[in-house]
Amino acid sequence: MRDLGGGSWDFCIEGLIALERVGGFATKSPVPVPQGNKDVRPEEVPSFMRYARKWDKPVPLKSVPGPVTVKGSFAEWWWEWWSRIQPASSVLPSGKFMSSRLVPVEDWSEVVQMTGKNGMLLYVGALLWWGDAVAAGEDESLVKEWKIAVVDVASVLAMALLVRCDLRALDTRLTC
Repeated sequence: MRDLGGGSWDFCIEGLIALERVGGFATKSPVPVPQGNKDVRPEEVPSFMRYARKWDKPVPLKSVPGPVTVKGSFAEWWWEWWSRIQPASSVLPSGKFMSSRLVPVEDWSEVVQMTGKNGMLLYVGALLWWGDAVAAGEDESLVKEWKIAVVDVASVLAMALLVRCDLRALDTRLTC
Protein backbone atom coordinates (compact mmCIF):
# COMPACT_ATOMS: atom_id res chain seq x y z
CA MET A 1 0.00 0.00 0.00
CA ARG A 2 2.90 2.32 0.67
CA ASP A 3 3.75 2.45 -3.05
CA LEU A 4 0.17 3.35 -3.95
CA GLY A 5 -0.66 5.73 -1.09
CA GLY A 6 2.74 7.24 -0.35
CA GLY A 7 3.12 9.55 2.62
CA SER A 8 -0.64 9.89 3.07
CA TRP A 9 -0.99 6.15 3.63
CA ASP A 10 1.97 6.20 6.04
CA PHE A 11 0.40 9.08 7.96
CA CYS A 12 -2.93 7.25 8.03
CA ILE A 13 -1.33 4.14 9.55
CA GLU A 14 0.74 6.19 12.01
CA GLY A 15 -2.39 8.11 13.01
CA LEU A 16 -4.30 4.88 13.59
CA ILE A 17 -1.50 3.48 15.75
CA ALA A 18 -1.31 6.72 17.74
CA LEU A 19 -5.09 6.74 18.26
CA GLU A 20 -5.00 3.15 19.46
CA ARG A 21 -2.05 4.00 21.73
CA VAL A 22 -3.89 6.88 23.42
CA GLY A 23 -6.89 4.57 23.73
CA GLY A 24 -4.74 2.02 25.55
CA PHE A 25 -4.98 -0.50 22.69
CA ALA A 26 -8.47 -1.39 23.90
CA THR A 27 -10.15 -4.40 22.35
CA LYS A 28 -13.59 -2.82 22.59
CA SER A 29 -14.52 0.72 21.59
CA PRO A 30 -15.91 2.86 24.41
CA VAL A 31 -18.29 4.52 21.92
CA PRO A 32 -21.21 2.62 20.38
CA VAL A 33 -21.33 2.37 16.61
CA PRO A 34 -23.30 5.36 15.23
CA GLN A 35 -26.99 4.70 14.57
CA GLY A 36 -27.61 3.14 11.16
CA ASN A 37 -23.90 2.65 10.55
CA LYS A 38 -24.17 -1.13 10.36
CA ASP A 39 -26.70 -0.82 7.54
CA VAL A 40 -24.33 0.99 5.20
CA ARG A 41 -21.02 -0.80 5.74
CA PRO A 42 -19.47 -2.44 2.70
CA GLU A 43 -20.54 -6.10 2.77
CA GLU A 44 -16.95 -7.22 3.24
CA VAL A 45 -16.82 -5.63 6.72
CA PRO A 46 -19.41 -7.81 8.52
CA SER A 47 -18.05 -10.90 6.75
CA PHE A 48 -14.56 -10.06 7.95
CA MET A 49 -15.86 -9.48 11.49
CA ARG A 50 -17.72 -12.81 11.52
CA TYR A 51 -14.89 -14.94 10.20
CA ALA A 52 -11.99 -14.48 12.61
CA ARG A 53 -10.52 -11.17 11.36
CA LYS A 54 -7.43 -12.46 9.62
CA TRP A 55 -5.45 -9.30 8.84
CA ASP A 56 -2.67 -11.25 7.15
CA LYS A 57 -5.05 -12.55 4.45
CA PRO A 58 -6.27 -10.36 1.58
CA VAL A 59 -9.98 -9.55 1.55
CA PRO A 60 -11.24 -9.59 -2.04
CA LEU A 61 -14.01 -7.11 -2.80
CA LYS A 62 -17.41 -8.58 -3.64
CA SER A 63 -18.36 -5.46 -5.61
CA VAL A 64 -16.49 -3.34 -8.14
CA PRO A 65 -14.00 -1.02 -6.41
CA GLY A 66 -15.47 2.14 -7.89
CA PRO A 67 -16.00 4.76 -9.01
CA VAL A 68 -18.02 6.25 -6.18
CA THR A 69 -20.74 7.22 -8.68
CA VAL A 70 -21.46 3.57 -9.51
CA LYS A 71 -24.38 2.28 -7.44
CA GLY A 72 -23.27 -0.60 -5.26
CA SER A 73 -19.54 -0.03 -5.76
CA PHE A 74 -17.22 -0.49 -2.81
CA ALA A 75 -16.32 3.20 -3.03
CA GLU A 76 -19.97 4.23 -2.76
CA TRP A 77 -20.55 1.98 0.27
CA TRP A 78 -17.32 3.03 1.95
CA TRP A 79 -18.05 6.78 1.62
CA GLU A 80 -21.60 6.33 2.92
CA TRP A 81 -20.27 4.35 5.88
CA TRP A 82 -17.52 6.92 6.51
CA SER A 83 -20.00 9.82 6.35
CA ARG A 84 -21.94 8.38 9.30
CA ILE A 85 -19.13 9.16 11.75
CA GLN A 86 -18.58 12.73 10.58
CA PRO A 87 -19.63 15.45 13.05
CA ALA A 88 -22.77 17.44 12.25
CA SER A 89 -20.64 20.57 11.86
CA SER A 90 -18.99 19.04 8.78
CA VAL A 91 -22.24 18.95 6.78
CA LEU A 92 -22.67 21.84 4.37
CA PRO A 93 -26.11 23.29 3.54
CA SER A 94 -25.96 21.31 0.27
CA GLY A 95 -25.74 18.08 2.28
CA LYS A 96 -22.15 17.47 1.17
CA PHE A 97 -19.28 17.22 3.61
CA MET A 98 -16.55 19.80 3.95
CA SER A 99 -12.93 18.84 4.30
CA SER A 100 -12.23 17.36 7.71
CA ARG A 101 -9.44 19.91 8.14
CA LEU A 102 -12.02 22.72 8.17
CA VAL A 103 -14.11 21.21 10.98
CA PRO A 104 -13.36 22.58 14.46
CA VAL A 105 -10.96 20.28 16.31
CA GLU A 106 -13.27 19.82 19.30
CA ASP A 107 -15.98 18.36 17.04
CA TRP A 108 -13.93 15.19 16.57
CA SER A 109 -14.29 14.11 20.22
CA GLU A 110 -16.32 10.97 19.39
CA VAL A 111 -13.78 9.76 16.84
CA VAL A 112 -11.12 9.86 19.58
CA GLN A 113 -13.09 7.16 21.36
CA MET A 114 -13.48 4.94 18.27
CA THR A 115 -10.64 2.66 19.23
CA GLY A 116 -10.46 -1.10 19.40
CA LYS A 117 -11.36 -3.79 16.91
CA ASN A 118 -14.67 -2.19 15.86
CA GLY A 119 -13.42 1.38 15.69
CA MET A 120 -11.21 3.23 13.23
CA LEU A 121 -9.28 0.03 12.62
CA LEU A 122 -12.17 -1.27 10.51
CA TYR A 123 -12.31 1.90 8.41
CA VAL A 124 -8.57 1.78 7.74
CA GLY A 125 -8.75 -1.98 7.10
CA ALA A 126 -11.49 -1.40 4.53
CA LEU A 127 -9.26 1.25 2.93
CA LEU A 128 -6.55 -1.38 2.67
CA TRP A 129 -8.89 -3.81 0.87
CA TRP A 130 -10.09 -1.04 -1.43
CA GLY A 131 -6.49 -0.02 -2.17
CA ASP A 132 -5.54 -3.61 -2.98
CA ALA A 133 -8.42 -3.77 -5.46
CA VAL A 134 -7.58 -0.52 -7.25
CA ALA A 135 -3.86 -1.34 -7.31
CA ALA A 136 -4.69 -4.56 -9.16
CA GLY A 137 -6.40 -2.58 -11.94
CA GLU A 138 -5.12 0.03 -14.34
CA ASP A 139 -7.64 2.83 -13.78
CA GLU A 140 -5.87 5.90 -12.42
CA SER A 141 -9.20 7.59 -11.62
CA LEU A 142 -10.00 4.77 -9.16
CA VAL A 143 -6.57 5.16 -7.56
CA LYS A 144 -7.23 8.90 -7.23
CA GLU A 145 -10.61 8.28 -5.51
CA TRP A 146 -8.93 5.90 -3.08
CA LYS A 147 -6.17 8.42 -2.34
CA ILE A 148 -8.80 11.08 -1.54
CA ALA A 149 -10.29 8.69 1.03
CA VAL A 150 -6.84 7.98 2.51
CA VAL A 151 -6.10 11.70 2.90
CA ASP A 152 -9.49 12.27 4.52
CA VAL A 153 -9.00 9.43 7.01
CA ALA A 154 -5.48 10.61 7.82
CA SER A 155 -6.83 14.13 8.41
CA VAL A 156 -9.62 12.87 10.68
CA LEU A 157 -7.13 10.81 12.68
CA ALA A 158 -4.91 13.87 13.08
CA MET A 159 -7.88 15.97 14.24
CA ALA A 160 -8.93 13.26 16.69
CA LEU A 161 -5.43 13.16 18.13
CA LEU A 162 -5.46 16.92 18.57
CA VAL A 163 -8.60 16.55 20.66
CA ARG A 164 -6.95 13.94 22.86
CA CYS A 165 -3.42 15.25 22.99
CA ASP A 166 -1.74 18.47 22.00
CA LEU A 167 0.32 19.56 19.03
CA ARG A 168 3.23 17.40 20.19
CA ALA A 169 1.18 14.43 18.96
CA LEU A 170 1.97 15.41 15.42
CA ASP A 171 5.69 14.75 15.64
CA THR A 172 7.16 12.05 13.43
CA ARG A 173 6.22 9.27 15.84
CA LEU A 174 2.72 10.55 16.68
CA THR A 175 2.88 10.01 20.41
CA CYS A 176 1.15 11.90 23.21
